[in-house]
Amino acid sequence: MPAATHFSMPDTFLPPSLFASLVQNSADIIAVLTPWGNIEYINPVAGAIFGTNSTVLRRTNILRLLYPHDQPVLASALESVQQAKEIRLPALRFSSISGELKWLECTLTNQLSNASISGIMLQARLVTPTVQQPVSQPVATEIYSSQLYTSFAANQLGGVFGLSLEGVVEHVNQGITKAIGYGQEEMQGSHFARFLHPEYHRHAMTAFQKALNGESGKIAAKVYHPSGSERDISFTLSPVFRGNEVVSVQGMAKDITKLKRAKQIIRQQAEQFNSVIQSVTKPLFVLDTEWRYSYVNKVYTSYVGIKRRQLIGKCIWDIFPKLVDTLFYAKCQATVASQQSVYFEEYIALHNLTLSYSLYPHRNGLTIYFSDVSQIRNTERELNKLSFVASKITNGVVIMNAEQQIEWVNEGFMRLTGYTKEEVIGMVPSRLLQGPGTDPETSARIDKKFNEKIPFSEEVLNYRKNGEKIWFAIDITPIFDDSGELINYIAIETDITEEKKKEKELITLADELLKQNRDLQQFTYIISHNLRAPVANVLGLIGLLGKMNKETPQYELAISKLGTSANHLDMVIKDLNKILTIRSNAQAGIDEIAPLAQVINEAASGLEEKIEESGAILENLVPRDITITASKAYLYSIFHNLLSNAIKYRSPERALHVQVYMESDQKTRTLYFEDNGIGIDMEKAGDQLFKLYRRFHYHVEGRGIGLYMVKTQVEALGGEISLTSQPGVGTRFRITIPQLAA
Repeated sequence: MPAATHFSMPDTFLPPSLFASLVQNSADIIAVLTPWGNIEYINPVAGAIFGTNSTVLRRTNILRLLYPHDQPVLASALESVQQAKEIRLPALRFSSISGELKWLECTLTNQLSNASISGIMLQARLVTPTVQQPVSQPVATEIYSSQLYTSFAANQLGGVFGLSLEGVVEHVNQGITKAIGYGQEEMQGSHFARFLHPEYHRHAMTAFQKALNGESGKIAAKVYHPSGSERDISFTLSPVFRGNEVVSVQGMAKDITKLKRAKQIIRQQAEQFNSVIQSVTKPLFVLDTEWRYSYVNKVYTSYVGIKRRQLIGKCIWDIFPKLVDTLFYAKCQATVASQQSVYFEEYIALHNLTLSYSLYPHRNGLTIYFSDVSQIRNTERELNKLSFVASKITNGVVIMNAEQQIEWVNEGFMRLTGYTKEEVIGMVPSRLLQGPGTDPETSARIDKKFNEKIPFSEEVLNYRKNGEKIWFAIDITPIFDDSGELINYIAIETDITEEKKKEKELITLADELLKQNRDLQQFTYIISHNLRAPVANVLGLIGLLGKMNKETPQYELAISKLGTSANHLDMVIKDLNKILTIRSNAQAGIDEIAPLAQVINEAASGLEEKIEESGAILENLVPRDITITASKAYLYSIFHNLLSNAIKYRSPERALHVQVYMESDQKTRTLYFEDNGIGIDMEKAGDQLFKLYRRFHYHVEGRGIGLYMVKTQVEALGGEISLTSQPGVGTRFRITIPQLAA
């Protein structure tokens, strides 16, 4: 809260202590108000006039001290003085604590731009004995107030209006009709929100409610003009009291459309100017024509270690006499004489410093700013040494500036990437070397580490100038000067392409081992279940045959069962042989280019009799010109098995309908085989799909090897297979096979 001792007056007018004493002991009321009338400071005499301690009045709204019908006059004046320097008001009636009316002549002075006051200054003089008061009757009082308000409001440049407790416009002056554009007759009797843009209704009603609660409020809103345009209007809503009761709301409005636009332009210009000023982070000072300091910034005072008040008005050569023997002194003299700006560097041996100066002459003297470039020059020397060493190593070495732009590369970098030094200077390495195969997450991680300005290492896929892929292991180190400012990055780049190839081979080998391990588990199952059972049967029957009479029916039955077990054993061995053949010949014919639609038709031809018997319909929607890089024999077997299964497990309720179609890009062929058969319960099947000797329907004959063979052959082609199915609806297989060439 401002105090009287804070009021700032010019040095040529009064000493601050005398001014504060005058304010404190003045016979007039002196107060500092906010733009909406809250009392920030009021001097002691106010307490005597209003019958209370002046501290009680602080933070009170000045309008609450006024007689209700005089409130609009002061409220309007508070609004108007914000665009003026001073407003004098006629005698207004203020109520003391005892209820006695006090007549005060008031003067409002705009001190909002005065940093020591930052408010509206009120000076009020007691004139009760000299004013001829109206007859002390409510009617006479209201007539006086109405005349006073009408006279004041009618002559204000802004608009003044009155609202009922319901928000209905009761009266307006000419200023409001000029500001908003509506006539008095049209506005009176309408709710004030009708004239506002809808998005401002809530704020306006909040301010109105605040006024009803006894507090003034201010909002800026857009209003609809009859011409169809919108205007920016500043509204102030103030309560009108009768005693302690709010009886109406007084409003003031000003068209601030041009002011708002002007403020926006000024704000933009101020932001630009402020940006320029803030960008000057170097020591800066101004000398007048007598070589005396007239301005110094904080950076300069911090650099030289001398306070501002010790510099202003003093001659620079008196404070720093040794400068007379420097290049700086000679350049200053020459610059003033030539009136031409000068830029130069000077090494100061005594302090082992290198300073870079910029001198700008003008009519009132010389503006100078400089920077300590010692660290930069030292770094340059160190970098020159480093470049000599770096040029001799085989790894790529890159020196970048703080913006990650290349300043220097060694011969190793040029040999690894194929670029010349001239081609890469000024480029950002990541933009130059990364390409479509570079992992986006790796790129984002590298950018993040650069922004964090910390050392880091990464492995990234880059591209040589000729488009060839090359893997780099990069080690990035940021370089800072003594002040902690980032000045360079140094990157060491190592070719790890061969290591990455070996890493990929190891991953492939691990995948193969995993598959083989799964196969071994399957084979273990086969041996322990499918082989063990028929072998045990054969051995048991052979033992029985030696004890049985050959002429009995039981002997013939045992011989028959022995043949069945032998056939079962033969069938299992043949299945194993098929699987092992696929595994051992996994790469056979893999580079064959097969016409896909033709292969599907050939597989269907092999099942032509069964297709005709079942009445099945096969739609081969694969275009005839599409080829696939894969073993034709495997493709034939895959579609033969899928089509055979579709016929075997068709629905008895509808004709079998099979569709084969595909999606394709440069890297893969994705095939879909879809039927409307009896389907599979996926929840019951679980992870048993594509397992050897796993069956899900037992109403038809089968061994449970077909889907396992399909999966084995698809994987032998380097592909993947999956299915979705629903009982009673059908099944769809999705087969993806990578393409080396199409």
